Amino acid sequence: MAHLTWQCTDLERTVRFLSELFGWSSTPQGDAYFVSATPSGAWVGVTKVDAIRHGNAFVPHVSVADLAEVVAKARELGAVIVEEEGHITAVGRYADIEDPDGSLFTVIEFAGAGA
Repeated sequence: MAHLTWQCTDLERTVRFLSELFGWSSTPQGDAYFVSATPSGAWVGVTKVDAIRHGNAFVPHVSVADLAEVVAKARELGAVIVEEEGHITAVGRYADIEDPDGSLFTVIEFAGAGA
């Protein structure tokens, strides 16, 4: 995968949400698109749309160091926590979250060293 585009109805709110939740830095690329750099070197585009069409065919997963901290921060930033803490044997713990537009994403804290 080259990158992911995160759709939103309020560009400034979503860029701020992702920045405060994950620490991503964002750079405007025109009037309705930002590029957010992640610590892994991958990038996420954030684009403004008139309406969100929800579905679960593709759910972005973001690796985090401290699941509980990110879930608490997401809640503080206005997200809905769909699943607080799931477990995948030999993989780690995860939470399913909806951003302020209601778009679903997963944060995962991998188990073990070097994850």
